[in-house]
Amino acid sequence: MSAANTRAQIIDAARELFAQRTFDSVTIRDVACAVNLSPAMVMKCVGSKEQLFSEAMTFAREEFPDDTPLDQIGETLVRRIVERRVNGAPEPLVRAVFIGTTKPDAAGSAHEFIQEQVHGVRRMLGCGAGSKATAELIVCALYGLGSGMATLHLAAPDRLGSERIITEYGALVQRLVDQHLSADVPS
Repeated sequence: MSAANTRAQIIDAARELFAQRTFDSVTIRDVACAVNLSPAMVMKCVGSKEQLFSEAMTFAREEFPDDTPLDQIGETLVRRIVERRVNGAPEPLVRAVFIGTTKPDAAGSAHEFIQEQVHGVRRMLGCGAGSKATAELIVCALYGLGSGMATLHLAAPDRLGSERIITEYGALVQRLVDQHLSADVPS
């Protein structure tokens, strides 16, 4: 296995562990066990626990397509969360909130990531009056879905069916969009 592959596996394992537990409760030994390496090898590849955390818990920017039809915003946003869950990918919103509350010096980057989510949804809405408040409500609803699926094991796609979740929860999110579009809500 190449050094780059080993490093990537270590970071992936750390990302999963840090998303499930607090910073203080995850050890280098835990990460090493998850990838069948020695703790010394993990430290050689990534450095200290703080360096590993910093690298593992960066938040990738998400694209919010400006050309999404207004009547499909709810379904589009929910589909992303469900597809990540089905594919075993971490849910960035849930990670950001969890990390921001369990490791104080990471709270700034987590808050910045969440604000990027709000801004992306706001752009999809058209940035009109009240769009920031509506975008915040939508991001809260999406966080609820993501955390329910990831941590509480509710609305499991393998049990309820992906399309049902996308259709029904998408309709809930779409209701927020539609209310915003039909009313002049203060921001």
